[in-house]
Amino acid sequence: MLHSLSAQVSYYSAFIQRHPGWQYCGVYADEALTGTKEARDGFQRLLTDCRNGQIDLVITKSISRFARNTVTLLETVRELKALGVDVFFEEQNLHSISTDGELMITILASYAQEESLSASENQKWRVRKSFENGEYEGLGLIPGEVVSFKGAIDSKLKIPQIGWNSLIFSKNREKSRLYKYTDEGAYVYFVHSYYASSCDDFVSAYTQYGINITASAEKGSIYAVQYHPEKSGKTGLKILQAFCEI
Repeated sequence: MLHSLSAQVSYYSAFIQRHPGWQYCGVYADEALTGTKEARDGFQRLLTDCRNGQIDLVITKSISRFARNTVTLLETVRELKALGVDVFFEEQNLHSISTDGELMITILASYAQEESLSASENQKWRVRKSFENGEYEGLGLIPGEVVSFKGAIDSKLKIPQIGWNSLIFSKNREKSRLYKYTDEGAYVYFVHSYYASSCDDFVSAYTQYGINITASAEKGSIYAVQYHPEKSGKTGLKILQAFCEI
């Protein structure tokens, strides 16, 4: 944790000082605390300095690092916006003062909050019971099977797949409304060891990882994606925007 924090402090210190016209005000950091905790001394010092007119731009790695509590995040962003302070979320390439900033922040913060809660519940579950694979019935909303990469892809490929892959739109159906603002070939971020199989009639996009992998599927008003839109930069924001408009 100390190494990680030290590396981030060095990175952002250099990043800020590389921009002519920017005045470096320092780094506000809290060690070993998540964005879900409001009692953060560094965060509170940041807010105090913003209120005192000492800062007009805050740069943070991601929404989840700033706050995973959606209510707290929105309250803070709105207060800072009223003070003329912009918050730039580097991972999402998003400015809080942009036209659609608050809408996108609300959506992404909700993702981050659910991700945090899910991680907490998963840790509790691991303590109570541990299992690998097995056969489990799903809800059956979209027909198909969930298949492990093991034995399905070249053994030289890493599992899990972690990284950016391009989208290939299905040729068997009209372009999905989910990709209203997205072109074929756009890159999205994956972290997975399994994929949806035997659901070709419902696939709206694939990606390539040794074989064709289902990237997204839909049936009626149900939309499912294998990648992380909240970690997919501008493309992810466009996909989320299109989903909100459906």
